[in-house]
Amino acid sequence: MIPIDSLQIPKEHLPSNIKLSDPYFYQPGKMDVLGAELESIGIKDDPSYNEVDQSLETFEKTVRYKDNRYEVELPWKRDWHELNDNYSVAEKRLHSLVRRFKKNPDLNLQYRETLHDYEKNGIIEKVPNPENPIKKPAFYMPHQPVFRDESLTTKMRIVFDASSSHSFQHLSLNDCLWPGPNLNSNIFDILINFRLNKFAFISDIEKAFLQLTLAEKGRDAVRFLWTENDTLQVYRFNRVLFGVRSSPFLLSASIKTHLKKIP
Repeated sequence: MIPIDSLQIPKEHLPSNIKLSDPYFYQPGKMDVLGAELESIGIKDDPSYNEVDQSLETFEKTVRYKDNRYEVELPWKRDWHELNDNYSVAEKRLHSLVRRFKKNPDLNLQYRETLHDYEKNGIIEKVPNPENPIKKPAFYMPHQPVFRDESLTTKMRIVFDASSSHSFQHLSLNDCLWPGPNLNSNIFDILINFRLNKFAFISDIEKAFLQLTLAEKGRDAVRFLWTENDTLQVYRFNRVLFGVRSSPFLLSASIKTHLKKIP
């Protein structure tokens, strides 16, 4: 674990009246924890992270600006033919959810209104002829409500489970995707910038993930089941969604791509 980026801090901004324990803290170097190796305190490298993450390369080759939105593709880590469709798990979880709705009509109404709003705004769509075989990855995500009492706007959010699978022997959608590198600014850099500048601006993007269009070739990998008038329906996402492993990376990469266009 070695920091790879230098901090650009002018010397005149460093305090001159105190002695720093490490005068070169802003330069890359080997990390030492009280003179002990990291392994001695149980921190070890995950072998899976030693693989070369190809998500950035995939993103740069496939990102497009189309219809006033960025369109991105899922960065596949494994051959999608290894992906089980997870249909039976999604169906079982939906039946459990429907039983919950019968005990809580208000939740049922909120859930249906949210999905209706998604469909109205083109975030999701019904899958035509879902029983027909396709030569693309297909995966059915279970879903459930999550409540956030502290939220001032959305108290109930529908969360989709892209990590679901039949068993540990089967791959989930998230198992098959690259997570992507962390493109967010280092927290230390942010704190230093707060001290070096007089003003700071923050902003928030409403439903940020859903602002990104998912390329058509990957949409059947984010299917889900729903029921209308006791009839089972198959839907899929047209946008990037929270819960998919690569979504945070795709959002950060898209924002950075857009910022590069600003003079």
